[in-house]
Amino acid sequence: MFMSSESSLNYLHALRSNHTLSRAERHDLEAKLARWVKVIDGLDEEPGLSVDNSFVEKIKIASEEAHQIRGILSPIRLLPPELLSAVFLQCNRTYPNPDPREAPLLLTHVCCHWRRVAVSTPMLWSALHVHPHKDQDKLHSYKSLLELFLTRSDTTPLYLRLQLLPVAPEGVLDIIVPHAHRWRDIQMDMQGHPKQLQVLIGVAETPLLRTITIQTPDRYRFQQHHLQDIKCFRRAPLLRHLALMSWWDPSLIQFPWSQLTHLRLGGDASPATFTASSWSDMLRQCVELRHLELDFADARISTSPVETPILLPHLQFLKLQNSVGDSALFHRLVAPKLTDLSYCPPFGRVGFVSVGVFKSFIGRSHCTVTSLSLRLRDEFAKAVIGWLECVSAVINLRVDFQDAGRGAEPALLEALSYQHTSFPDDTRYLLPKLQRVHLIPCSPTSRTQLVDMIRARRFVPQGSNVPLHGDKIPQSLLSAHIEPGLIVEPGGELGYTKEMLSLLQDVIEDGMEIRVSYEHDKE
Repeated sequence: MFMSSESSLNYLHALRSNHTLSRAERHDLEAKLARWVKVIDGLDEEPGLSVDNSFVEKIKIASEEAHQIRGILSPIRLLPPELLSAVFLQCNRTYPNPDPREAPLLLTHVCCHWRRVAVSTPMLWSALHVHPHKDQDKLHSYKSLLELFLTRSDTTPLYLRLQLLPVAPEGVLDIIVPHAHRWRDIQMDMQGHPKQLQVLIGVAETPLLRTITIQTPDRYRFQQHHLQDIKCFRRAPLLRHLALMSWWDPSLIQFPWSQLTHLRLGGDASPATFTASSWSDMLRQCVELRHLELDFADARISTSPVETPILLPHLQFLKLQNSVGDSALFHRLVAPKLTDLSYCPPFGRVGFVSVGVFKSFIGRSHCTVTSLSLRLRDEFAKAVIGWLECVSAVINLRVDFQDAGRGAEPALLEALSYQHTSFPDDTRYLLPKLQRVHLIPCSPTSRTQLVDMIRARRFVPQGSNVPLHGDKIPQSLLSAHIEPGLIVEPGGELGYTKEMLSLLQDVIEDGMEIRVSYEHDKE
């Protein structure tokens, strides 16, 4: 009645193999499992039954056999190895740690079958977060795990995030650098001195490299001769994305500027700082650039005019944040294909870049901006409406009032609500093609102006005889995303949301999308 040791070994063999059961085998095992379950359940229903030790041992063995049969019949064993491999890839972090408690190493500890599938999936080992231990006793085993990942990744492209400590542990970079010919995406968080990168001088090229991100602490100031001999990033024919964060001058390492499509300079934590001639000369070389982000908060950038225009013929997205050099850039930039613009003026400055400078940039570029994101600083200035008058093709508008004065929000909402008059004989709608608006944070005290604006832009008076300038009657607003600020009124967030949806019930019934969300919704 009970299984033999031989059958137990057969079950264990089946559990450790990738054998796919036939229909007959599955039927046989399911019937056997049902018998064991019936026997065990029957014993549970006879609490007064007296049993000896041998019988208890047999019941224990029967339970183990039932458990093993369930394992063999598990639905996941029906997955072919190729599909199981794909599932494993979804378990990984973007940059997994070489830690036995995390995937992919953890997957190899489940069973022999999973181990074989994991080890035979090179892509599972091709992404890696390199964060060496400071403890010298643990460093040896850590380096062994790094070598294990690199060996199992075989010849697949590598995706690496390197956190380089102030004192680089001996031998860690020596393990990574010989695989430079396989680097596809590399992020370097340089918590130590940038001269650590001198180990790259011996690398001739990085033929598969597509993305580089480099971040350096602001406390380091160093000379170019530390890094000028690094050529491998210059010899990277596939490189398209480059981000130089913090205090990093573009001239420190040679990059193939002319082939880049995405470029980011500077960051929130530590701003970029270099001369106007440095970044302007660099940008002129970026003739294939599609996406540009500049963040020069508190940087000491000269705004002296540069005579030669900066032509970026393919630029589609431009983000300027906290950049004291924004006026100098708008003075010289020519971007005929620009469609998406995000702008946040530096702290301490009242207002935007002047309307005249911005209007000149738009006219010189002959671009059609359809998506505009603005973050207002200090008091609301008429320059903001002046900016909006220069981009009448905008479809998507995002405005962040977080640092704006009290009058900013109601003034802009009123300007967007009805016909806007800049001059006595010039009556027109502001942003006549606007279809989607996103307001952050939208103060609860401005709900009346907000509701009026949404209703006015949704129910456009199509039969109006109001004289218009340029565009015809505006398009109807399709969606509004509202992110309220701190809610201190009775009912809190739920009460505010219900009230707004109630006030806008008519536009919702008309087919407009209204979304109310809060900061914690993003977490």
